[in-house]
Amino acid sequence: MRVAILGPLCRDTIHIDGLAHDQLGGVTYYTGQALKSLGADVTIIASFGNEPENFLIPLEGIPVKHVLAAGTIHFTNSYNRARPDQREQRAIIPDNILAPETLGATHLEAFDAFVLGPLFHNNLPMETLAVIAAVERPILLAAQGFIRYLDGDRIVWKHPERFLNVLPLVNTVLMDEAELAFVSGLPDVAGGVAMLQAHGAKDVVVTAGSKGSTIFPPTETFAIPAFRPVQVVDPTGAGDSYLAGYVFARLRGDDPARAGRFAAMTATASIEETGALRLSATNITERLAKTYQT
Repeated sequence: MRVAILGPLCRDTIHIDGLAHDQLGGVTYYTGQALKSLGADVTIIASFGNEPENFLIPLEGIPVKHVLAAGTIHFTNSYNRARPDQREQRAIIPDNILAPETLGATHLEAFDAFVLGPLFHNNLPMETLAVIAAVERPILLAAQGFIRYLDGDRIVWKHPERFLNVLPLVNTVLMDEAELAFVSGLPDVAGGVAMLQAHGAKDVVVTAGSKGSTIFPPTETFAIPAFRPVQVVDPTGAGDSYLAGYVFARLRGDDPARAGRFAAMTATASIEETGALRLSATNITERLAKTYQT
């Protein structure tokens, strides 16, 4: 399976219980590396500023098409190990725009699916989405970037109506419960999903951290458990790893429920180490088998 991932690559500074480290970041990094580890053939089309050659070392072996941006986005994420579902996030956001012309000579028809990983509202213009949708391959969207804006260095959510306009162009949208409530204006998950599907959404995946996730194809609902990690090392990118697991499983032919369980275990494995997931699909499948045997 060949998967293209589009969005910014960024720098992440991670604070966990007062200890800090720096690493590569963004949906493109976490989802891209996880998909490669699982066994997919991955290409990343990413915006970032002028960076030294070692910037891309964590993505060694993955082709990266660099779209030069005004600078590289920088996030600071702060966690407490006792409450890994909660984070405080700040950012420095130079313009990182993947306009249609930046796709250049990329042969989009060569890919089996596209993963869209915007980090902020202007990273992927509607014109770019229309070009990708015209290829008629599955498109999976990590939703959070479309509602993110900056107030000083603080991230705020705005303009849910813009996100609703994107829904008819994508096949699967992944978001957490808080993002769904903001976009839909409704407090309950089922009602929020119904509102999104009324605006053109097809499959909707709603995550809830350690409480699990729920997958909503147009006429069904699948509750997916979360799996307890052996240890919490770094929760950053867990949702992106879930997305990678879901993409991989669906493209190999799994139904939504089976794909959701595979995705949930992929996310669990990702928070047990620093950086992006490095385990294979066989590793994840074996962990699932052991979990359901006990």
